[in-house]
Amino acid sequence: MRVVAKLVVLSLVTAATAFAQSTHQVGPWSIYISAGDPNKMSLLQTTAVDQQGNGAPMKLDIICKNNKVAGIAIEMKTKIAKRDETYSQAVPTTHIVFTGEGQISEAENWAVADGGHTLYPYSELFQGKLNRIWVKRISGTQKLAIQLNQTEDTESLAPVFDTADLAQALSAVGCMQ
Repeated sequence: MRVVAKLVVLSLVTAATAFAQSTHQVGPWSIYISAGDPNKMSLLQTTAVDQQGNGAPMKLDIICKNNKVAGIAIEMKTKIAKRDETYSQAVPTTHIVFTGEGQISEAENWAVADGGHTLYPYSELFQGKLNRIWVKRISGTQKLAIQLNQTEDTESLAPVFDTADLAQALSAVGCMQ
């Protein structure tokens, strides 16, 4: 199950970017649509900035397949350290704290894939439902801060994703939440 979950997320991210026919912007979201794909895959992507406003080496991806949300992932240039991974589930996970504008911080364990360079929400039984929950959470924010391997109390210069206009970006590709 662990290998299958990793392959699904990686194949969705790879397929959406590898066959992109065109890119356009909706607010902060770059939209990539696959060319000639019978499964109609799309990738919506926004890049994080650090607290000083510089581009951070992280991207937030939302993958749509057949007009439905198929996956959410965070791509990073640096990888999660092995010591920060836990193996209490079917896949390795790491602790992440999310803070949306005007919302209380939420901590979760997200699955680690791609040698520690990709993170995604993981549910052994309800993956589709969990993806939709996360899209709804993100849609309700203008900005989303991510803290890796920290608790809610830890002060950090967390990277921030501009998540405004997600509903419009999803609508632009015909993707249902």
